[in-house]
Amino acid sequence: MPSHVAFTDTYPDKLPEFKVLTDDAEELTREDRVKLNEVAQQTAEESLGMAMVFSMASVVKEMFDLILIEKAAAKQAADDARLAKEMELEQAKFVGTRVAPESFMAWKAKFDAEMAEIQRAQNSQKRNVEKNKKLTGRQMFEKDKSLARSDANFMEEGDTAVDASLFERVVSIRDDSDTSDRGSDAEE
Repeated sequence: MPSHVAFTDTYPDKLPEFKVLTDDAEELTREDRVKLNEVAQQTAEESLGMAMVFSMASVVKEMFDLILIEKAAAKQAADDARLAKEMELEQAKFVGTRVAPESFMAWKAKFDAEMAEIQRAQNSQKRNVEKNKKLTGRQMFEKDKSLARSDANFMEEGDTAVDASLFERVVSIRDDSDTSDRGSDAEE
């Protein structure tokens, strides 16, 4: 900690001029500077008649260290308080509404009514969709077994009957040995 000392002609019987110099970068307030100079002045007055500059500098250094420790502790306390408040707010997110059996039963009744209403709406919507939806062929046969026996029920007046025999082909399957025999006959 820099300081300015100007000795008098009658030093140590008369107090020297002593002033604590501080940089603006240091976090000292005006009151802190006044306190440092007062401590230096008090030490000088107690040491009249003997060498006092070293004692003054030592006391000022100790006071300066105490001031910085107090400021650091105050800053740490403020940071801790801010952090505790943030954590408390964060924890508040996880704390829900306290539930009593009566309030739960009231909520459950309301919830069950809402769910029943949603279920009714979904059921009526499904019925409407099923009414408007055409059945697939498979569903028709599954629903009415008589359709599987005959589709003549669907024939209307003016429909032509189709002779299925016209669409049948006679396919002869020849054995591979027959084709190889013919091939050898052709070579001879």
